[in-house]
Amino acid sequence: MTTVINPQQFTYSRGYAWALGLLTGIAVPVTYMGNLALAIAFGFAAILAAVAMANPSARQQAMALAKTRVGTAALLTLLWWVGITITSIDPISSIQVVSRMTVYIMAFIWVIVALAERPQARHIAESSIMIGSAVLGTLAVIAVIVEPALLHVFKPLHEGPIMRENMFKSLQSVLALSVPVLLYLAWQRRGIWIGVVSIALICDIALFAGITGQTAESAVGGLIGVGLVLVLLLIARALSRRGRVMLIIATLGLCVAVGISVFRVLPHPPTKEQDVLSPPLPIIDFHRQVIWGFVYQKAQDAPITGYGINTINKTEGASEMVPGLQSAEYIPGHPHNWILEIWSETGIVGLVLFCGTQLLLVIAVARKALRGHASAWITCAVMASFWTSSLANFSIWASWWQVSFLCVLALPVSQLLADRYRKP
Repeated sequence: MTTVINPQQFTYSRGYAWALGLLTGIAVPVTYMGNLALAIAFGFAAILAAVAMANPSARQQAMALAKTRVGTAALLTLLWWVGITITSIDPISSIQVVSRMTVYIMAFIWVIVALAERPQARHIAESSIMIGSAVLGTLAVIAVIVEPALLHVFKPLHEGPIMRENMFKSLQSVLALSVPVLLYLAWQRRGIWIGVVSIALICDIALFAGITGQTAESAVGGLIGVGLVLVLLLIARALSRRGRVMLIIATLGLCVAVGISVFRVLPHPPTKEQDVLSPPLPIIDFHRQVIWGFVYQKAQDAPITGYGINTINKTEGASEMVPGLQSAEYIPGHPHNWILEIWSETGIVGLVLFCGTQLLLVIAVARKALRGHASAWITCAVMASFWTSSLANFSIWASWWQVSFLCVLALPVSQLLADRYRKP
């Protein structure tokens, strides 16, 4: 006789809750161990969450999310991405990125719905991110300061000497994403959890402070973005509805004005050697300014559809060396700015669709924040950290960066979703 496992019965079992919660919560802390560890944890969490879609209630919640204004805008953006693969200068590369971004979005929806329906799994996920961050953070700091041989724990397959200066570079920005969540969970649970989170944050601060020899400008930038957004939310609380609309318009106008001002002063190719001695933006390194200037010019040459997702580094002149800089290409991989990256690769239409989707999402979450939902405040903070860091940081299409963001975001968003469906 063959035993048939009921998916619905399985997804409501204690073992399922433990597995889903542990994998989701530990995904970000294990980034200390490398991007592969992150991918494995999130991948298995997504598979477990997909199984939960066998339950009618989970499917209904997932469909309800897809039918919202944010879901509709996201779908239109995705359709545009798919459509412009035809005009891409490297269709295969573009299709690969669009495909995996689609998978990530679907996996994120599955995970937040599964967590929203299972309070035990969500509780375990929250505990896992706190404990994991404290334990692995402590081990990392000890390895850097006391016993460098322990660094091999974080790079178990690495052969030869490990360069500690670069091994935690990307991790710093990931940790900046998790700081608002950790602070919120410590405040929510109190007791021993305040001590656990304090240890995690002390380790984060140590890494931010450059104990590895690698500065953390992008991480600090992300935290500054968190502060600015929280200040804007506090201001919005004191305003009328009309005042909030004016605040949104003024904020967007200021952002656009600053962006245009920066773009206009960027060093545009052909760059001269003497330009290195007098960079137009004193705070940002000259090479990054050259990259932005090159991409800005390229974006204007393909205004409607762009060059195709994940292709700007393959355009004419991108691999040429910058005069006055040693071994520095005009685009060494990606633009280091998500606005320029999306604009140059998906065109002005793609940029408007993408930014419109993000704006609708921010407004929806901000409304809940102003109504007193603490998890909505944390959601806004995580998004602020991610988008601010991405202004001068990693490629917006980088898998590890997207997955890290979605893993952290899943915790407050799943709580928001649970609260939404708990009320009639």
